Amino acid sequence: MPSAIKKNVLQGTNSLLGLADLKLVRSRDQDWSDPSTFLPLKETVAAAQAAGLPLGEYIENTYNVPGAIGTTIGHLTELDVFSGTRDRICEIGPGSARFLEPVRSLCKPSHYEVYETAAPWAKWLQENYGVILRATDGKTLKATPDDSIDLVHAHKVLVVVPLLGICRYLKEMMRVTRPGGVVVFDAFTDDCLADGAIDKWLATDVDAGSYPSLVLKQLIVDLFTAGGFDLSGTFLIPMKPGTTQYFVFRRR
Repeated sequence: MPSAIKKNVLQGTNSLLGLADLKLVRSRDQDWSDPSTFLPLKETVAAAQAAGLPLGEYIENTYNVPGAIGTTIGHLTELDVFSGTRDRICEIGPGSARFLEPVRSLCKPSHYEVYETAAPWAKWLQENYGVILRATDGKTLKATPDDSIDLVHAHKVLVVVPLLGICRYLKEMMRVTRPGGVVVFDAFTDDCLADGAIDKWLATDVDAGSYPSLVLKQLIVDLFTAGGFDLSGTFLIPMKPGTTQYFVFRRR
């Protein structure tokens, strides 16, 4: 393939992966367990500043559908995610803080902890938002005690995690949630395969490890039901070129 075409394919694929704070490098150099291959901090912040946009808005406008974050927060509000006491919050993979900002603004928690595998972003989050950085292994929430969190959430994270990793994270999210607490996350499920979704994904030439990682909707529901949670609702949200499915569970 001519180098110019390869460059265009790589740029197009990176536009998709930016949604998950990821970036492609040459396949022979790629290590999907290495946070250094995620969306680069300095370049992304500089690009947002050059565009005259807040970082989260820049990432959304560049890599996804403008307004998707606001739409997501609106749906979560309708499902009573932010009502009641949400004083202790845990977020997995906050990256550029594009969901951290609105969630913290709505809940005003006294405790906001994060698990972030990309060291530059983790340091940036701590410096700019004063969050509590938890020791991160990319698999568990082991630094968080049982039954200690009012709201645990993750956005565009499970779409890059293999199936068993997804299940492990879901179990951990259930473990740390208090009775009456809420779990929020999105995943690439079988509900996201309608309307020729596979052809749309294949047309992008994405070749990025496990991304997008498919998990069955019923498997998710069954895991949470068995864990003592009720499903409050689900909805689809854009994740170019298709969609991802959000879930809201409340612990009994």
